Amino acid sequence: MIRGTLPTTPLEARVQVDTGVSKNMAQVRQCQLTLTPTERAKNELGLTGTVDFSKSNAITGNLKLAAESLDVTRYYDLFAARRPRRSPSRTRRGRRRPRRPAAAEKEPDAVKLPVQNFVFEANIGRCYLHEVDIANLQATAKLDGSHALVKPFQLTLNGAPVNATVDLDLGVPGYKYDVAFSAKAIPLPPLVTRSCRSARARSAVPRRRARRSRARV
Repeated sequence: MIRGTLPTTPLEARVQVDTGVSKNMAQVRQCQLTLTPTERAKNELGLTGTVDFSKSNAITGNLKLAAESLDVTRYYDLFAARRPRRSPSRTRRGRRRPRRPAAAEKEPDAVKLPVQNFVFEANIGRCYLHEVDIANLQATAKLDGSHALVKPFQLTLNGAPVNATVDLDLGVPGYKYDVAFSAKAIPLPPLVTRSCRSARARSAVPRRRARRSRARV
């Protein structure tokens, strides 16, 4: 069963694409997503760049994602309010189905991506979600074969600086990674308020026993 109401103000999403392919080169001159603007944001997100696929096993390129200001509050509320209810899985007699035994854990095999010196950059001036205010988001990800590096990754969260770096080596079984994260004086009230609202929205959905799972990189 799906609960929720449609927004009183119509919401739109428009996509404009201007690309070109010449021999083994693709150029994204414009790929823009436009959402309904709000008082806080223009809601225009653009992607530009080039991709060179002359070598199938070593695709290279540079893509840039940019936006002056985004406000995803109304879109978030629209989809969050319309989450379907899920009932526990039962047999015909009304009993729960027996759980399957968990498979033995195995370290993932080494991976080599078909990319070489591929750079992805993101620059978001402002992003709002209710009381959550993200400003000056800047991130760069570099992919080169089995190596992935995210540096820098920085933003301010409700005025507090947040920084992170990720150095990932996929070329060894089980992977090898180095992650650094720092944050200073993040104000909790906006985040707590957001969590409480989400909890109240889920309170009408019947609870079921949580399934424990573990993820390993």
